[in-house]
Amino acid sequence: MGKFLVHYEVLRNYMYLFLYSGHKDRVFLVNVKARNLLKNFATAKSINHHEFAEMKELIKEHQPSLVQLLDHLEEIGCTTSCPEELRGLLLSLSCNSAVCATFHRQDLGLLQELMKEKLGPDKKFQLQMNIPTLFELLSPLDDIPRYLIPVLKEIISIVERTFSQPICDIELMENHDHTHNLSFFPNLPKVRERGVYAMDKAKGDILCTKKFSHHSSLLPGIFTVFCPHGICYGFEVMECAESPNRPFSLLKTRFEEPPDVIIYDNSCNLHNYALNRDPAYFSNTLFVVDALHWDNHTACSQGYRAHSYPLLKNLNTQIVEQNNSKLRKLKSSLSYMKPENFMNTLKFFLWFCNYGVKSKRKG
Repeated sequence: MGKFLVHYEVLRNYMYLFLYSGHKDRVFLVNVKARNLLKNFATAKSINHHEFAEMKELIKEHQPSLVQLLDHLEEIGCTTSCPEELRGLLLSLSCNSAVCATFHRQDLGLLQELMKEKLGPDKKFQLQMNIPTLFELLSPLDDIPRYLIPVLKEIISIVERTFSQPICDIELMENHDHTHNLSFFPNLPKVRERGVYAMDKAKGDILCTKKFSHHSSLLPGIFTVFCPHGICYGFEVMECAESPNRPFSLLKTRFEEPPDVIIYDNSCNLHNYALNRDPAYFSNTLFVVDALHWDNHTACSQGYRAHSYPLLKNLNTQIVEQNNSKLRKLKSSLSYMKPENFMNTLKFFLWFCNYGVKSKRKG
């Protein structure tokens, strides 16, 4: 077999064809039947004694770290319905979301400390701010229950494996024009290429179904990016149906470092999409769903619920939707404009909106 050479820049673009973790490696409980039984047990639906025994056998096989917790439930006579204080934790562990949606990489140190030290006010405050699901269970306690130790160890192990691969930092080639005439981000120039990933040609990114309206002859719409204060950073005209690839590509190509928090109506799928490609790059980013759309995410981890985090409770998570309602007023005019007029009109309109937000803040 002959030898061949691959240019380093090309190799960097394609290295993630070989390096990525699958979704099943990131969920707490892989077996679907065990997951459904645990979810029913943790909700008001409850289960019978036979189903509890079946669930325990499945969990012994697929997630033995939960066995001590189930033994504890049997000891206290809770085999048909879940104690209220454990509902949040078991619901998070039974969903088909990545464990790191609830237990974030930046909080692993806190989890390790909890297993060694008493639950003082400082630790409880950190839990309330960063892992509210666990805070609900531990807030009245002084020590971590013994049955919870194997669960926390397994959570730490799964999250560490999720982010074990290095960041692939692909810089833009010099003298290469990447301007997109249907996008406008004046203060967010491109800093790197998107890269090519193994999962780009695979299926399995969409875990939570979101329906999009579309028109047979018009473009799907406009994708906008806002700061928490309501200032629009820019926009991109969508040439095909909205998918997690659009925000992923924008974040990878225009941000030297990703934002600390991303609020998006489809954050669950965006998070999974990112974890399937470059998890290390997003390892310190919190993905959450805005308040308006959260009720539609019935199967997603509570870790995606923006208002479960105290620091986000008073934040207006619906800024994008509110501004989209303003843009809809231009729909009939914009729809049939030539591209140049379309872009100029949209730039001016969003500038005017930004000017209004700044004027109010100054006033």
